[in-house]
Amino acid sequence: MRGLLGRDAIETDESLWIDRCDSVHTFAMRFPIDLAYLDGKGLIRKTVEGLAPGRMSVCFRSSATLEMKVGSVARLGLRAGDRIAFRASARQGAA
Repeated sequence: MRGLLGRDAIETDESLWIDRCDSVHTFAMRFPIDLAYLDGKGLIRKTVEGLAPGRMSVCFRSSATLEMKVGSVARLGLRAGDRIAFRASARQGAA
């Protein structure tokens, strides 16, 4: 339920996946964020750029939300209708 609250920033290569989430608030946050709302098939239903602290955003057609560093939606060229797929990656030092 905390998401990015309490953090001072998010790195360019970081994001936070929140499952079963159709709304986001930035009350008590210290920085703006970009959002991608996704349905159960990984389709982007809505993007939000630069959601400022103290604001709220909703997308009732979504089942998950990806919170990202501000500027990520434009940098990655994300748009409604795009599909996002996740894959496992090997971590450094993993056996």
